[in-house]
Amino acid sequence: MTEYDVVVIGAGSSGLNTAINCAKADLSVAVIEEHDKIGFPRHCSGLYSTRFLSLMDVSEEFYAHEVFGAKFHPPSGRPMELMRKEKVAFVINRELLDDHLAKRTKESGVNVISGAKVSDFSTEGNAATVTTEKETLATKLICGADGSNSFVRRKLGIEPPNKLHGIMAITGEEDYSNFVDLY
Repeated sequence: MTEYDVVVIGAGSSGLNTAINCAKADLSVAVIEEHDKIGFPRHCSGLYSTRFLSLMDVSEEFYAHEVFGAKFHPPSGRPMELMRKEKVAFVINRELLDDHLAKRTKESGVNVISGAKVSDFSTEGNAATVTTEKETLATKLICGADGSNSFVRRKLGIEPPNKLHGIMAITGEEDYSNFVDLY
């Protein structure tokens, strides 16, 4: 059984960024991603708050455009706009960002285990094990970065936060407006 200081479950932007920062702190790190290729299939439209991006070391080359507000389209059919004078978010080219973060993660010495779904984990004292279809890993810390339907959260019995469920649509159309449409 391979041992790590940290095992990150999920290789999205948050998981990869966490792994990179842990590796910078001289911790041994593994990232487990259930899909074969990081970033696919897409689970995110690429809308990132300015606060989140301030925590990541990401250059502007990944920015598609700036967002200053949102246009809400409620069932009543009467749209409402909320706009700010300062940027509140950016639309990011997720494919480029995911490739960049995956490369930086591997360059940081992190072991990225792709195509391995976590089936279980357990803790005892200051130790934990994470089991996938491929192997079992020993660790001191598990980081659940596995998205809104988090296996880690469910296994720990943590209730999901109240959230607005939506549908993400990726179209072939370029859109460089300074707001997002929310239906």
